[in-house]
Amino acid sequence: MHAEVELVAARFEGDRLRYLVGRHACAPGLDPDETARTATARVFPEVPLRRIVVHSTSWRYEHGSLLLTYLAYSDDLPFHGLPDVLPREGNAVGAGVASVVAHAIRHLAFLVREEPDRYGRALSTETLAHLERIEPKVAGRIYGERAA
Repeated sequence: MHAEVELVAARFEGDRLRYLVGRHACAPGLDPDETARTATARVFPEVPLRRIVVHSTSWRYEHGSLLLTYLAYSDDLPFHGLPDVLPREGNAVGAGVASVVAHAIRHLAFLVREEPDRYGRALSTETLAHLERIEPKVAGRIYGERAA
């Protein structure tokens, strides 16, 4: 089966979440975590990987491929490299890519609550304040559809 890493690069800008989503082929036999880290370094070469939280957030089967979604979050990511903005109102997200991004951020909110020493040190006070207002989730349907 063909596998791809879906990389969601994101950071907060004021009250908005800016993001970029890209897909990267996952070579057979290669750890998808390594694919995600390599893709992050290639997309944002000016930001050291030690300053970026890279974490798997979900997976789904889509159009013959297994998509493994990873969040790459850093307060150091350049805004010009993150062209998309997540709507402020969480209920307006609906389906599609924005839903995947919202899910990844809820997952990060969960990680910060569960392991504050590990994840809290990597994030700014402003980002931690944003994440505190987000309902943490690590599982569930991304699109809200019922299985047939």
